[in-house]
Amino acid sequence: MIRVGIIGARGVGAIHAAVLAALPEVEVTTIAGTTPASAAAAARRLGVPRWTADLTELVSKVDAVHVCSPNDQHFEAVRLALAAGKHVLCEKPLTLTPDQADVLAATALQHGGITAVAYNYRYSVLVPRLRRLVSDGRLGEVHTIRASYLQAWGLEGRQSWRSDPARTGRSRVLSDIGVHLLDLVEFVGDTHFEALNTTFTGLSRTDPRCDDVAMATARSGDGIGLSFVASQISAGHANSLTISVDGRSASAEWSLTDAEVVTVSAAVPGLRTDVHAPASVAGEFWRAEPSPDSARRALFTDFYSAVATGTRPSRLPTFADGARHVRIVAAASEALTSRPQGGNDDSALSA
Repeated sequence: MIRVGIIGARGVGAIHAAVLAALPEVEVTTIAGTTPASAAAAARRLGVPRWTADLTELVSKVDAVHVCSPNDQHFEAVRLALAAGKHVLCEKPLTLTPDQADVLAATALQHGGITAVAYNYRYSVLVPRLRRLVSDGRLGEVHTIRASYLQAWGLEGRQSWRSDPARTGRSRVLSDIGVHLLDLVEFVGDTHFEALNTTFTGLSRTDPRCDDVAMATARSGDGIGLSFVASQISAGHANSLTISVDGRSASAEWSLTDAEVVTVSAAVPGLRTDVHAPASVAGEFWRAEPSPDSARRALFTDFYSAVATGTRPSRLPTFADGARHVRIVAAASEALTSRPQGGNDDSALSA
């Protein structure tokens, strides 16, 4: 039985605990919280036998560590776990700064255990099929990828650690959901981007510090163009993620809100629906609707398969992936002036 400790008992940490409870040969044995009282309450709520506010104690009692604390606490928690020789799965973003991320990525290369960043959307049920359409040449030469990730919670005016750039990162929207979108685009396109040309906007149209929305373009080293939007103030969108891939022969699209369908569209020579555009035929790849958290469960299954066998699946996100995304976000965030620090510490040790 693989013993697992979770650092960060609320928010996404509780989701990790629930998903891990369904995996065979894995047991969450210890929870770490901000204080002994908060850790004990979380452990009772999640049915975990041990709790602590001491990260060193947690690390000493487990085989693998899930880091689910606020972004500014990732670096020290991961570094501690790696130094103790533990397997580590860290929530995104890997760290706040490129220097920290590079240290962890370099350490992971020398580390005997398994490390990964929790980019779960690449494990969504039909995303591998979309990737194969690209890699098998079914779309022809890919020239453009368009993607969007839309949420609405920024309209609610809630304050938490995510409101504080010292804790969440210079750009909240990129650190929170932009990195997920960037990872998904790179995974599907089997490509890497090194920089984003980014414009930020938000509820305050005149405040240059406002980053509720990030609109970006980029070009990969192999010439693929990227256009994406990440927004946390899009009314009516609880968690809407869409990616479209355009090739010379066909285009394909997948959306998290219709996760069991990939739609492929291709021009039909000689047929027109009107005088302005060629007709297109759409083919849909379909399978049973995925269960909630199926992508996260698939990610965890890959991670613990690697822990058990020592063989790392190629799909598992690496610390090098996480570090590259931290560098991209840091550079893009230079477009923002310094923001005043604020927010309440009501979600400490939760992500």
